[in-house]
Amino acid sequence: MTRLTTPAILTDHAVLQCDRPIPLRGSTAPCSSVTIAFRDRKWRTRSDATGCWQVTLEPLAAGGPDDLTVRVGRTPALTFHNLLAGEVWVCYGQSNM
Repeated sequence: MTRLTTPAILTDHAVLQCDRPIPLRGSTAPCSSVTIAFRDRKWRTRSDATGCWQVTLEPLAAGGPDDLTVRVGRTPALTFHNLLAGEVWVCYGQSNM
């Protein structure tokens, strides 16, 4: 079976930034066909000679939950459930932030 990896930050119940292009990347066998399905759309790409692949989703409207599926060829797909599109804030600092 072909191994497929995606970034660890992409999990069930994740929030994707709305109103901005979203790059998705991962790795699989070299020169493999990769299909991403999300919100009734599909994106197709091929992994390069080292097995890396990337697609960019167009800016998403806020909403969800939706499922995102990544498939290599005809192998079983990786599916991420209950993804939301919304505002993503990364904060750090003192406890009085």
